[in-house]
Amino acid sequence: MEVIAEYSGEQVTVVETGWIAEDEFGRKRPATVTYVISGWNVMVNAESVAYFNQTLPVYAEFVDFMAFDPGSATITRKNRNAVQKGSSFNEYLVSDLGAFQSNS
Repeated sequence: MEVIAEYSGEQVTVVETGWIAEDEFGRKRPATVTYVISGWNVMVNAESVAYFNQTLPVYAEFVDFMAFDPGSATITRKNRNAVQKGSSFNEYLVSDLGAFQSNS
């Protein structure tokens, strides 16, 4: 495996689409997450999802959605029409506060 570039913070725009209601946890999670960075688009689909939740005595519960895309994640290099496909892993953490704020 080779790291071709690293980006963080404001260098990355995250686009979340296809929201799925996870009623058991009272949360929503995106079906697809696209990371837009200088010269690149990386799209990850949540095909196989594992859930982990943590209950605490204060208003700090969270659900951790860990998703695996076995082969349809795409990396598109802008201005070169180069598209690569492969497997990917994506983690999406939703806290009580995040769920509360998104519903208000």
